[in-house]
Amino acid sequence: ANDPVVLAKARSEEDPMLSWLVADCKKQHFSGRGYGVENGLRSQIWTKSPLQRLKTEADGRDCRADACMYDLADDEGNPWQKSYRFMTDIPLRSARRTCQGHGTKQHAKLEGGKNCARTAVYTVKLCRALVADICNFIKKLLPSNTVSVLDTPSGFSSVFPSGSLQC
Repeated sequence: ANDPVVLAKARSEEDPMLSWLVADCKKQHFSGRGYGVENGLRSQIWTKSPLQRLKTEADGRDCRADACMYDLADDEGNPWQKSYRFMTDIPLRSARRTCQGHGTKQHAKLEGGKNCARTAVYTVKLCRALVADICNFIKKLLPSNTVSVLDTPSGFSSVFPSGSLQC
C-alpha cells in the first residue's frame, strides 16, 4: 500500500462512495437533521478525499475523541491510545475527550492481530457519550414531550442494560 500508484488507484475507487456520503451529509444538514462521519484522527481521508468538503459545504466540525479516555485498555488495564476524528454538525461535548495522560501508566502498544480487532469496536463508555450528545441534539429539535424513552434494540443490552434509552 506504500506504492503511490496503487494508493492513488485505491483512493479513486473510493471517491464515488465518499462523494455519495458527502451528498447525503449535506442533505441531512440542510434538512435540519444532524450527520456524523468517523475515521482515524490522522487519516488522509480527511484531506485527500471528498470528505474534506464537509467543513465548508455542510458546517462540519472536527471532534477528537481518544478511546483511552473511554476505557479502551489491554487485558492488564493499560490504556490504548486510539484517536478518532468525528466530522459532524452535531455538537459533541460528552464524546470530545483528549488524553492528558494516565498518571504513571503508559499507553500500551497497539500491535496487529486480536488487539487491532478489539480496538475497532467503540467502548460502552464512548457509545454512551455519543448517544448523550445525539439526544441533546434531538431535544433541541423536538418539543420536550416528544422524546423521552426509546425502546432499546435487542443487540444493545450491554450498552443500555435497563432495556430502554433515556433521551
